[in-house]
Order: sequence, then structure tokens, then C-alpha cells
Amino acid sequence: MAQQFGTQITNTLHNTIHQGQVVMDRKLLTSEWYAKISKRKGPFSKR
Repeated sequence: MAQQFGTQITNTLHNTIHQGQVVMDRKLLTSEWYAKISKRKGPFSKR
């Protein structure tokens, strides 16, 4: 029983980490995409 519970925790942890990585990848992609657009718009779009 303890072994099974430990496996559940490990799986949950792994899934959470994976989801975090996916979110980070999306944020990176979005910020790159944002940068490309703001470069096109010109210098006044800097924040």
C-alpha cells in the first residue's frame, strides 16, 4: 500500500513538473512572438 501511494505521489509530481514545462514553453513562444510583433511596430512599443 505504501509503495502504491509513493508511486501516485511520484506520478503526480511528474505530471505537475511536465505541465509547468509546457506552460514555460508556451510563455517563451508567446514572448518571442510578441518580440517579433513589437519589432515590426517600431521603437515606441517598448515597455
